[in-house]
Amino acid sequence: GSSLAYQVDANGLLPLQRCLRNPEIAKLLVDAYPQGLQQRSGQGRIALHHALLQSTDNAEFQVNVRVLQILVEHAPLPHRAILTRAKNGATPLHLLSRHLERLFDNPNTIEAQHLAPIH
Repeated sequence: GSSLAYQVDANGLLPLQRCLRNPEIAKLLVDAYPQGLQQRSGQGRIALHHALLQSTDNAEFQVNVRVLQILVEHAPLPHRAILTRAKNGATPLHLLSRHLERLFDNPNTIEAQHLAPIH
């Protein structure tokens, strides 16, 4: 049941912090353990950091937009979540800005051509 949702792995990560590519799974894990949105990993990162870092690895930013929306919508204080500093000082907002810079540096990417305004 939901007890698995709050068990950390050997790296100190919650299932929510590891399963952020699939919106349906992310939503199930948020529903099962909402506190996991704010729980920090060993590097001081919250789920929002991890979602943005996973997409950095394979440049599939657009795939994770729904996951980001779920994480922000369910955060108790979304404005604080996007400004949460990891141990290295990075916030989810910093990570998002890096993605946007990369997208706009190459306007020929599919992501840049289909990027919807954030509102």
